[in-house]
Amino acid sequence: MFRCDGGRVPEIGTGHIVRCLLLADKLKETNEFEVAFLMKDYDGVKYVLDKGYKLYKISSDKSELKETLLAIRDFSPDIFVVDRLDTEDGYMRKVKTTGVVLITLDDLGPGQKHADITINAIRESGISLYEGPSYVVLQETSYKDFKLPKSCKRIFVSFGGYDHLNLTLKTMKALEDLTKKVEIVVVIGNFYKHKNELDAFLEKTKRKYKVYVQPKRFGEILDQADIAIVSGGTTLFEAMARGVPSLTICQYPHQLETAKRYERAGATICLGMGKSVNEDIIKMSVNNLIKNTELRKSLGDNGMLLIDGLGLERVFNLVRIVSILKWDSEFFGFKTARLHPLRLTEDIVKYAIDYCKKNEVEVLYYLSDCHDPTSVKLAEKYGFHFTDIRLTFGIDLKNYLPRKIGDGFIIREASSKDIPQLKKIAEKSYLDSRYYFDQRYPREICAKFYSDWIEKSCKGFADKVFVAKINRRVVGYITCDKKPDLESHRGCGRITLVGVDDSARGIGVGSSLVYHALNWFLKEKMREVIVVTQGRNYRAQRLYQKCGFKTILTQLWYHKWFNLEDDK
Repeated sequence: MFRCDGGRVPEIGTGHIVRCLLLADKLKETNEFEVAFLMKDYDGVKYVLDKGYKLYKISSDKSELKETLLAIRDFSPDIFVVDRLDTEDGYMRKVKTTGVVLITLDDLGPGQKHADITINAIRESGISLYEGPSYVVLQETSYKDFKLPKSCKRIFVSFGGYDHLNLTLKTMKALEDLTKKVEIVVVIGNFYKHKNELDAFLEKTKRKYKVYVQPKRFGEILDQADIAIVSGGTTLFEAMARGVPSLTICQYPHQLETAKRYERAGATICLGMGKSVNEDIIKMSVNNLIKNTELRKSLGDNGMLLIDGLGLERVFNLVRIVSILKWDSEFFGFKTARLHPLRLTEDIVKYAIDYCKKNEVEVLYYLSDCHDPTSVKLAEKYGFHFTDIRLTFGIDLKNYLPRKIGDGFIIREASSKDIPQLKKIAEKSYLDSRYYFDQRYPREICAKFYSDWIEKSCKGFADKVFVAKINRRVVGYITCDKKPDLESHRGCGRITLVGVDDSARGIGVGSSLVYHALNWFLKEKMREVIVVTQGRNYRAQRLYQKCGFKTILTQLWYHKWFNLEDDK
């Protein structure tokens, strides 16, 4: 059940509903969830009804708690997601007594302390484990690399679905005398409050504007822009994710906080609160940005580095809490699931275990935040068995100087002819992994897991595979990825596999492969590189430390088996 509001309401708008609908649609696609919404009777309920979701309405502020508890009793949700600003302590405490897993989105109110999971993507608190731009929920799209044109041909203007300050019209008036070589595209929502004023302006103006009302191809329209003028809400993040340089004019104080934060990061230019920004400031700022190609490029590049477009998937995983891992299940022959939150509460664990038993899961993976003693104690209490320490190392390439590889061997890109030898090396290279440590996995299956991985990497699974050769014989490899994934971001390269044949250890093959990979990442304009290894793999740790990497994250892997005698 999602608790959110939206419509022609100051400080709320429609962004909360759009975000929850994106999550609801993904939950529905799994065929595992029935979804309902709990909302005040504002205009925004239309979005939910049009999607066909079950809707419970709250009639007034005074009856909100009572009607919430009645809705929970009727729908009986396992998971209750609250997407509201500054929740109240009493309300959230009462909701929690119903036994739901309670999740909050961008809530800095006193009520959020009762949540099992708090996700603060936009309104950062410095407290939540899941906060910042990695968790911004946007529409799923490929987010191709944006190539900034030298001249500005199109300006995109949008201030959300409501725009109660009518910043849309203020901006259009400010740009009325802008050179006709620049097209101005305006997007308004269904609940735009000032449609009559806008229509009257369009009848009088000599300039031609393209105006879209709630377009289905919103992302495509934004993609074509060279500059975006937006508020500090979701559209700002959409622009940053696409590399579109932006000017921000804010409607609410919390949007100003957001815009200022990303201005400091060099990803937007904040003009201030809409009431205090006059038309001359808007016109001057747009003209300056049109003329300054380097600034537009810098804004676009910095925005893309911050927002990788994978936030929906990250939040979706947290909201569903646990999921079946299809590939792992088929490969290992055990029905396998993953517990997604890094920190546990009693209700999260109970939900996950109940889910696994209903779905006949045999093994549940859990990656724990090792800094949270409650999570470690709960994992042990509920029969999770420790299997590995997961260490993440990172290196900043900002001041990195390319390194020369060692003598006595050559390093080149892998070819299909190398695969048989690479598979032999891989079969013996990962004996410290959690799969080997958990003796439920047959050793031959573990060996095949890694030999298949290097073969797939050579066939396109990795962005690049390099091999080391001595006397025409392949003695090592390293695989490199520059695509962001759920544990990294744009501009962050990843070393995913490193293997060295036993016969070539101790002569610098491993470090030369790592240096070669770093040189390649540098050419590919990656700003940092990360690599993951096991806590018991001292050799790998020494290798990465020697090459300049530093430990940036420590986590604990646990497995819970459901066919063990003590779990019956």
